[in-house]
Amino acid sequence: MCALMWEDIDFENNVIYINRSIAYTKNGKANHIRLIQMPKTSSGIRTIPMFTGLRNILIEQKLLQENMPPVTCGEYSGFVFGNKNNLPYTADQIERILRNIVKHYNKYETEQAENENRKPLLIDSCTPHQLRHSFCTILCENDVNVKIIQEVMGHASVSTSLNIYAEISENKKAKRA
Repeated sequence: MCALMWEDIDFENNVIYINRSIAYTKNGKANHIRLIQMPKTSSGIRTIPMFTGLRNILIEQKLLQENMPPVTCGEYSGFVFGNKNNLPYTADQIERILRNIVKHYNKYETEQAENENRKPLLIDSCTPHQLRHSFCTILCENDVNVKIIQEVMGHASVSTSLNIYAEISENKKAKRA
C-alpha cells in the first residue's frame, strides 16, 4: 500500500500491479530516508484483482488528489497515498495510525458500554500484518482457490497459503459439527 502508485492501477481491467516496496532506513546519518525497492521476494511481484469496494475507494482517492501536487519520493511521483508532507507513508506511520484508531475506538466503546451497562468490546491491537492475515482468512472462508490466494497474497510457496487454509477449514468443520 505504501509504495502503490497510480500507474500500478488498471481501472479498465480491474487489477493492481504490485512491483515495488518502500523501506524506511537510516542513510548513515541521524536522519532517515525512504528507499523505493523491489519486493523482498519474486513472488512479491504480482497482479491482484481489484474488488468493487476497493475500486470505488481508489476512485475517490484519485478525485481527492486532483487539485493537489502529486505525492512524491525522490524521482518517483504519483503515489496513491501520502502523508501531510506529501510523501508516501511508511509502514511505521501506518502502524501508528492503526494504534491511534484502536485507542480512540476503545475509548469510545468503553464510554458506550458504561452508558449501556455492558462489558465493552475492546480491540487489543491492529497491525498491517493482522489486516493482511484477516484478508487471507476471509478469502479462505469464502472458498477461494488456494492457488489464487497464494498469488494474491504473494506467498512464495503454496504451502504457506495451505497452512492458513487448513486452519480455516478445520474451524469451519468444527462449527458445522
